[in-house]
Amino acid sequence: MQTSASPSSPRAFGVVALLLIAVGFSVSLYLSYTKLADIPVACVEGTAFNCETVQAHPIGQIAGIPVSVLGLLMYAALAVLEFGRGRVAILESNGEILFFGVVLLGWLFSMWLVYAQANIIHAWCIWCLTHEVAISGLLVLAIWRVRRHFLSLR
Repeated sequence: MQTSASPSSPRAFGVVALLLIAVGFSVSLYLSYTKLADIPVACVEGTAFNCETVQAHPIGQIAGIPVSVLGLLMYAALAVLEFGRGRVAILESNGEILFFGVVLLGWLFSMWLVYAQANIIHAWCIWCLTHEVAISGLLVLAIWRVRRHFLSLR
C-alpha cells in the first residue's frame, strides 16, 4: 500500500513535475529575456560551450519567434495542465494524455535541438542542456502517468 508520502505516489510525481516545470520555465524565461533584450547570456565558456553562438544561430527561431519563447509557452501549458489536475473536469479523463502529448512534442523538438547543437552549430549551451534534462525528466514522468492511466481503464 502506497501513501501520499511514497516516492512513487501520484502526489510525489506531481511535486517533481512542478519542480521540473519551474526549472524549464525559468531557463526559458531567462533565455527569452536575453534574446529579446539583446543582452549577453551568462554562460560557461570553453571549447565546447558557447551560449552566444547557440542563441544567435538561425535554428533558434521558428517564423521569427525564438524557441525559448516557444519553450515558455510549452512550460506554461504544462503548468496549467498540472495545476488543473483534479480541478478541471476535462482534465479528469484527458489530462494525462494531454500532458504526455505536450511533453512528447517538446522532448522530440528538444532532441532535434541537441542534434543541431552537436552537428550543425558545433557549440553547446548549458542553459539549453538544463532545459533538455528537465524535459527528459518530464517525459519519464509523463510515460509513467499515461501508463498508469491506461492500466486503470482495464
